[in-house]
Amino acid sequence: MRISFFEEFPTPKNLEKVALLLFPSTVYLAAPSVARFNEVRETLQGLNPRIEAAYWPILAKSYWVSPFCDSEELRILLGELQAPHNAKRVLIDLEIPVLSKGQVLRNLGSFHSNKKMIQMMFSSAGNGVVTAEYPSLGDSSQGFLESLGLSVPMARFRHTKTVMFYTTFIKHYDVQDTIKRQIIRLHRQYGGC
Repeated sequence: MRISFFEEFPTPKNLEKVALLLFPSTVYLAAPSVARFNEVRETLQGLNPRIEAAYWPILAKSYWVSPFCDSEELRILLGELQAPHNAKRVLIDLEIPVLSKGQVLRNLGSFHSNKKMIQMMFSSAGNGVVTAEYPSLGDSSQGFLESLGLSVPMARFRHTKTVMFYTTFIKHYDVQDTIKRQIIRLHRQYGGC
């Protein structure tokens, strides 16, 4: 079994704890570029050479990857993934850009071309693509997420699916319980990282 950790703010202080890991692990490091990822990866490897570093690209304006992102940011990321890089795994974090108000409306005209660019990332990044996706509650919600480009069909693009579940956003325990059951169903269906 391999345990994965996600470090959104990979400062030297935040990475210190990897020295304590004695089992096979992957740490997904959020970084605005492959160059920055490589710098942080070196820090991580210096603390614990047994740990695998994975690239988690974040975008300057959009932060997360989605068809609602700024097209230029997606072009830059696609170019980075098409060029040789040292990451065996790449996390495509598929989320709506809620941090930048109005971005969804501003980029609606580029939705289809942006969705195609994101799909091209799967072939560019090789077999090590991992997606972070919202949980679906069944086939209809899965289809809805796929139509929005916030989920990627497993049959069409080879990747590992990681389901995100922010309990802080959902206060009602019955809803949390329903989503947790769906995450277990998805894990049984698709496996884990």
